[in-house]
Formats: sequence, C-alpha cells, structure tokens
Amino acid sequence: MLRFLGSTTRRSHFSSSLKKGSKFNATASLNVSDEGLYDEEDYDSEFGTDELSCFRGLVLDISYRPINVVCWKRAICLEFMEKADVLEYYDQTVNSPSGSFNIPAVLRIPHLLQVVKRQRININLSRKNILFRDKFTCQYCSAHDNLTIDHVLPVARGGEWKWENLE
Repeated sequence: MLRFLGSTTRRSHFSSSLKKGSKFNATASLNVSDEGLYDEEDYDSEFGTDELSCFRGLVLDISYRPINVVCWKRAICLEFMEKADVLEYYDQTVNSPSGSFNIPAVLRIPHLLQVVKRQRININLSRKNILFRDKFTCQYCSAHDNLTIDHVLPVARGGEWKWENLE
C-alpha cells in the first residue's frame, strides 16, 4: 500500500531522487514505452478519491514545449525508466518497500519525438451548419424562430459566401 506524505507546495530539484541500479518495488511501477507519452488511458482509477489522484506531471519536449499531462504513477515511471528528466518535484513523496520517491511535477523528454499531424476536418458551408454554429439563435435579436442568414458585408459591396462573413 502506498502512503502519502508532505505538503501541497512545490519545490524545484534538478537531480533525480532515484539512484541508478536501484530496485523499484512500488505498486506505482508500470511498463512505459515510447508510445506511452500519448496514451490516454489514466491509471489513477483505483485512487479516484485518494489524495494522490490530484498530482499530475507536465511533460515537455526537448524545446520545453508542453506535449502532455500524465498521472503521478506514469511520471515516476518515466523518471525511473530514464525516459524523462525531472525539472521540478512536488513536496509529496510516495513510500514503497524499496524507498521513498518524490512525485515529479515537470518532466522533459530528452529526445526528439515524431509529431503526429492531425487531419484537418472540412465542414461544408451550408445553412444548416451556419445555424448550428450559431446555436440556432439570431445574432441580432437572440430569437430562436424565423432564422435567416445574412452577410456581414453585403454581396453588393464584395462580401463573399464564407464562414466569417455569414451570420
């Protein structure tokens, strides 16, 4: 059983709380792969009401841009497996039979990650989609009946049939 010690303030450390070659026998240990950085499954389900469930680790890429937020168990595993450098810790510690471990607050991945580009979704410009965008509400009087679509800049003055010009 894991125990929770400490206060809610944060402190900054640049050295690891884990020693190389030491055993890690806490229930927080998980197998972490390179793909684990983007895994959306959260392992905090068994600690849903526990004090530890509120601790998350911010994962930064090599240029210190945020790429993900992970649960405290994944953060400890990333540090232990040497897949991330810890830049800052919480004051809280997790105790296990093999030792006491600080909970990482900010981690940096020391290698380049392949960025997965998201496919852009094109939504057709139609009366139905414009009304849906506006929540079926008139933008002038907030009425919900007898809705019409108007150009912000009239067609006679060069207004086009685009998302930004229709209300």
